[in-house]
Amino acid sequence: MSRPSPLTRVAAIVVAYNGGEALLRCVRALLASVYRGLDLVVVDNASNDDSIVPLEGDGLDIVRLPENRGFAGGVNAGIEYHVEAAQERGLALVL
Repeated sequence: MSRPSPLTRVAAIVVAYNGGEALLRCVRALLASVYRGLDLVVVDNASNDDSIVPLEGDGLDIVRLPENRGFAGGVNAGIEYHVEAAQERGLALVL
């Protein structure tokens, strides 16, 4: 398996619902990655435990959904967000 080139960007979409400490550990682990081409999108699936609050203000891309769309719906919302953000920055995407 070949490694991505240094110019390759990879999107990681984390879908959370009342994730608590597990969400924080997951996001911290991804942010600690040595891979610098990582775009991280956190999708909050209408949590009611405020688990997303500690992540706000850290410059992360956070999508807050008004209702729980399930895992697939959360991933789709994250992809839509990332595609729109990439287009605004003039980046080409390969899905």
